[in-house]
Amino acid sequence: MFPHTSLILSAIPPGPAIKAEIADYGTDKDEYKVGDQATMRISVKNTGESDITQVEVWAAIEKEFLGKYVKVVSDHLQIPIFRIRPGETETYKQTATIPNFPGKYRIGVRVLANGQDIGELQKVIEVMR
Repeated sequence: MFPHTSLILSAIPPGPAIKAEIADYGTDKDEYKVGDQATMRISVKNTGESDITQVEVWAAIEKEFLGKYVKVVSDHLQIPIFRIRPGETETYKQTATIPNFPGKYRIGVRVLANGQDIGELQKVIEVMR
């Protein structure tokens, strides 16, 4: 017979909770022409007491079709930051070329800081010829 053994597992306590907010979000314009350069921005403010070392964005672009929005692209990206110290705000900008498909588009983003969800936003833009 085997001697009785007991296994004690201890959990590693989680790090401090992140407190952050989306301080600013949007595009440089509300209306674009096909082929224009569009710039989107997201600003994250650290409202807590510990550093933010990772910001992730889940983004989706939907096109209006027959009165409903249909997803045309979605992506997950890690924003290139080194650190956002308590009280600081970092802004990330991304520029892309507007495609050759006029209509209304809805851009939706969900933002995470150090793996914690800090907000979800949407913006509608219009693309014309």
